[in-house]
Amino acid sequence: MKLRKLATLMTIAGITLSFAGVKSFAADQELKSQAKVVFTAPIDPDKPIIDPADPNNQPPGKPDPESPGTGGLLSIDHVSNFDFETHEIKIGQTMDFFALPQAWLEDDGTSSTKPNYVQVSDNRLTGEGWTLSVAQDGDLKTADNKILTGAQITVSNIEGVTAPSTLVQLPLVASQRIITPGVGSQIMMSAEKDKGQGTHVARFGDNTTKGSSVKLTIPNTTTVYAKTYTANLTWTLSDTPGTGTI
Repeated sequence: MKLRKLATLMTIAGITLSFAGVKSFAADQELKSQAKVVFTAPIDPDKPIIDPADPNNQPPGKPDPESPGTGGLLSIDHVSNFDFETHEIKIGQTMDFFALPQAWLEDDGTSSTKPNYVQVSDNRLTGEGWTLSVAQDGDLKTADNKILTGAQITVSNIEGVTAPSTLVQLPLVASQRIITPGVGSQIMMSAEKDKGQGTHVARFGDNTTKGSSVKLTIPNTTTVYAKTYTANLTWTLSDTPGTGTI
């Protein structure tokens, strides 16, 4: 009996000693916090004037006259008028006339000319994309409704340029457009989603071709009167993203 008791006590003592050698740890505790920043579109966004002949020209001067633009975060800032000047009628001949280049007032007060152009700004900063199109509202006609039948405007040598500070993927620009009354609008420039933010220009020619990139063609079968003919071109900027082709 004594031996049995001793053995039992020794066993219990051994167990007690083995547990006494283990150190107890509490589980790690975690709690998450959050970092947050919110951006909004600028209230009064900068819409820089871009020299269509040289976008790196600073200060760039300005078109003369300046276009009022459409305003807003997605805006047409400027579009050139097409002035085909005054010409003698050539009866029975097809006539081609070129629009004068864009008159420009340099920063030092001197005058010059630049390519005709259209400028668009997207300051929404949402990456939604956009599309710029143009349509001729009707035929060139006189104040007493004499129509220049069959006349059409061709815009060639179209190139895209952008402000030096615009570090985004550029919009697509058509290389040529024939603007014919009654045909509907034609896309001049477009930006897919996540492209075209900032300020961009579609210029019609460069310093070499600025005087020959916007052409009015009048067929030899058209009756022309010694009068002034005018027509409106409507430029539409929509928030419809481009498709990747023009």
